[in-house]
Amino acid sequence: MNHVFLDRSCVLYEDFFEKDFLIIGVPFDSTETSLPGQRLAPNKIRETIKSKDTERLWDDAGNVVVVPGNAKKTLKRAESVLEKIDFNKLVVLGGEHTITYAPVKYFKSKHDELQVIVFDAHYDLKDDYEGELFNHSTIMRRIKELGVELFYLGVRRYDEEEEKYASKCVKDISYLKRAPTYITIDLDYFDVSLAMGCADKESNGFTYKDFINEIDMILDIVDKKNVVGFDIVELNPLLDVSGVTTSLAADILIEISKKLK
Repeated sequence: MNHVFLDRSCVLYEDFFEKDFLIIGVPFDSTETSLPGQRLAPNKIRETIKSKDTERLWDDAGNVVVVPGNAKKTLKRAESVLEKIDFNKLVVLGGEHTITYAPVKYFKSKHDELQVIVFDAHYDLKDDYEGELFNHSTIMRRIKELGVELFYLGVRRYDEEEEKYASKCVKDISYLKRAPTYITIDLDYFDVSLAMGCADKESNGFTYKDFINEIDMILDIVDKKNVVGFDIVELNPLLDVSGVTTSLAADILIEISKKLK
């Protein structure tokens, strides 16, 4: 699989077996306002998967060649890659949460009724952040402007602007439909004990068991056939001294992929 904006120097597998899932990394972290380092996450997650005893569930396209410091150009490159390659279900490894815009925009062009489920401690619904429209703190607002329905789990830190916007446009999880669905997982959804490898972690988070229970509930409603893809974002290996959060990311990737088979 070749594309001008794909780097295949650190893939899980060199060959393609037409597996159900295709992994793509987007190692972008230029809008991070704390300690950057999320760009290291896609390859670190791959390394951790290799150390786990699991069946091969994926093919691996490699990483999008990002444009450091330029979110818009990076997202356009990611969109270009998705438009040119074939896959059944997509797994995107971030990178910061900004990267979610590219797969959601791609899937929205394919599925008008696309709904997006967001596991996150934050809404990321600011209209702008220090004058920037595409930022990890604004990206879900840009995604909502694409015309998708947003459903959140785990939010516990937000400002007045975000709360007001969310009250108008965010739907309760009970309104989920049996329709095309994309899931985005910001690892700061989890409790600090599991999310030490996140720059913007928040206390009073959730356990891995909580997460799996929520995933099972979601799949009961939407049907696994309707889940078009998911991403895992905001892992910063520079902060993950113990490796707990990286291991968590790998376990999430493995477990959801098994459930969606």
